[in-house]
Amino acid sequence: MSLLSGCSLWSSDKKAQSGSSSPNGAQSEASGNSHSGKEFDPGREISDRNRDSGLKPMESGESIDGASSEESGDSNESGVMNQHDDAASPEESSDAPETADASESRDASAETPDPGKAPDFTPGEGVTSDMLQRAKDILAGLSIEEKVGQMFMARFPSYYDAAEDARAYCLGGYVLFDEEFDGYSMDEVRAVIDECQEACAIPMLMSVDEEGGSVCRVSTHYRENRFYSPRYLYSIGGFEALEAETREKCELLLSLHLNMNLTPVADMAGSEEEFMYYRAFSDDPELTSEFILRTLTIMQEYGVASSLKHFPGYGSNLDTHVGMSVDERSADEFYADALIPFMAGMEAGADSVLVCHNIVTCFDSEYPASLSPEVHEVARELGYEGVLMTDDLAMGAIVDYYGCGEAAVLAVLAGNDMLISSSYITQYEAVLEAVQEGVISQERLDASVLRVLLLKIKMGLL
Repeated sequence: MSLLSGCSLWSSDKKAQSGSSSPNGAQSEASGNSHSGKEFDPGREISDRNRDSGLKPMESGESIDGASSEESGDSNESGVMNQHDDAASPEESSDAPETADASESRDASAETPDPGKAPDFTPGEGVTSDMLQRAKDILAGLSIEEKVGQMFMARFPSYYDAAEDARAYCLGGYVLFDEEFDGYSMDEVRAVIDECQEACAIPMLMSVDEEGGSVCRVSTHYRENRFYSPRYLYSIGGFEALEAETREKCELLLSLHLNMNLTPVADMAGSEEEFMYYRAFSDDPELTSEFILRTLTIMQEYGVASSLKHFPGYGSNLDTHVGMSVDERSADEFYADALIPFMAGMEAGADSVLVCHNIVTCFDSEYPASLSPEVHEVARELGYEGVLMTDDLAMGAIVDYYGCGEAAVLAVLAGNDMLISSSYITQYEAVLEAVQEGVISQERLDASVLRVLLLKIKMGLL
């Protein structure tokens, strides 16, 4: 019997929980009540608007770590992709490999991860004993509700709701999208971010995807030209040009009071036919590793938190924004190729690692990587002790097969320390209930929150 089957927040119909049966059912939530002050209020009543109207659809199938499934993959003469990501259309992904039960929701009685003890915690790169003790002291003073909130990297809801939701759920961070900058001045962006930070007892990670090229959230609005993709920039100016633009990215983000960039992309791709081609730096693991190292060095210099993605390596797989993709490479192939840039970035002190939604059969033939304990164990076995986070749980690869709350609980059980969530209220409540009912152990929860707190201490936020 499934560990999740007896829990009310995820035992109902999966499609009803996810709120959408479309391939890219990415959605977000908003709250309605206005509160002030930093005191955490776990008993805050969620407004009828939130409960009844459900989730706010993203624009054109947009999701946290990519762009619209309707956007073109053609590049212009400068080698820069058009406005957004090079995501494939639902039609293009219709012949993606499927698991045996891909045409229907997964069996509720399927085996689920063990909620038991978390792995022994070893401080990661750059963590001193004083930092660790400070993180433990802060952790000891947090309620269960506050701990759960720290695990969420939530989609920014709206200028109206952001500060209140950040306070009410003690959110670990927000990820901002194009719409949070479109039509807003830099002063307005700074003001809302500062309002969120002031509302929270624990400062937030304020993140964006500003990769350059096909994925730019900020530079399209506050720069004459968007940043180039690293691949194109290297082709015209080598590492010198790439380093200069990385510095400018950090300066632009910091000027808006953003403190995290969900980059660099450690995936590799060699053919323009591949989904990740325009976002990947190269198909050479050594050259990609050099790109990773140089990028991380500059981000660390500026104090902008980083995220290696999409672990354990996207390869030539199809677009998980709109459906499931199955990677059948062998473990030997991963260790000899795809994992090399990730290992380089981990050793260089990457602040977080973002896990993809591909089913990687050599590690786990049933669960997507983001929900797989085996895939997360690979990262830990490589010696990485930083923050592991999911890709957006609103992507088609997740919502087409799992309930909204179910996905969040499985993600925690798998070993993620933060969940990128467009449905953060529903998923927060599901994770909280799972902790209260013992489905997720206190030890498992504490291990993740300790890593999140350590990251914030390293960044100087705490």
